[in-house]
Amino acid sequence: MYLSLSAAMICAMRNYGAPLYLTWRSVSYQFAMRKAGCSSPIKSPHKDPFLGLDLFFKLMKATKAGDSKSVEKHIFAYGKTVQINNWGRKKYMTMDSQIMQAVLTTCADKFGPSPHRHKIGGPFLGDGIFTAPEGEIWKRTRQLITPVFARAQISELSTLEGHCGRMIGLIPRDGSTIDLQPLLRKLYLDSSTEFIFGHSTHSLWPEASNPADQQLPDLFDDALRGLFERAVLGKLRHLSLTGISDKTWLSKCAGVHVIVDSYIDEEIENQKATESTETFSRAPYNYVLLKELVKRTADKIFIRSQ
Repeated sequence: MYLSLSAAMICAMRNYGAPLYLTWRSVSYQFAMRKAGCSSPIKSPHKDPFLGLDLFFKLMKATKAGDSKSVEKHIFAYGKTVQINNWGRKKYMTMDSQIMQAVLTTCADKFGPSPHRHKIGGPFLGDGIFTAPEGEIWKRTRQLITPVFARAQISELSTLEGHCGRMIGLIPRDGSTIDLQPLLRKLYLDSSTEFIFGHSTHSLWPEASNPADQQLPDLFDDALRGLFERAVLGKLRHLSLTGISDKTWLSKCAGVHVIVDSYIDEEIENQKATESTETFSRAPYNYVLLKELVKRTADKIFIRSQ
């Protein structure tokens, strides 16, 4: 069996019969599914079959309560991979390791970020790994990022050990209650910036950081919070549930960009001043993302996005 329709025929179906067009889409989907040897995922039931708002409000309630498990249990009670209605669009959620492996590695060329991701996260993330459109940009981005997660890189724990020791040293010894989230957030930033930029922001060690680095944890956290809210709200992303307006969010994003740009400028100057860039490394990693990007391109916005 072979199903092929010209662009003119598709336009005709759109113009003269929405039911016919929807039927064609359904048949095409079923044909592609059978050709690939796939089965249909289980559909998560919705009280609102049109926009799936029942799951949306359940997600918002769980998020505000800090309960990520209730929604996870609701969705994956129907299988490892489920289809949900997300603002009128089909959305697939999976915890199947084989599917993840296919999407991220073995069949990565056939997948890419959803187009709506760029609308939501573009102001903060640019054309990076999470938002780049499919095609050559997506392929180029993956090629640049992949070496960072090589086994030799992620098994290097000496730097992480130092940051963890610093965090543990900040925990009171008098038995008092402490909120670990701010410390864990800083641990994440300190270890990640060393992994990516070649040196840490030292947010757990303020006396060792410069003023710009000290601003990064709060700016980054606010930018991520606004990004998550926009992703959850979908088509209503211009509303605000946490008081972070679009204008405020964009200013937080710009603040993060300024700091990241300063790292880029510093690395560019360092590479100009040294004949061998390897001698300048301040981290025990063989592949530092920022250094490799500066070697390959002078486009600062592209570098920042990665």
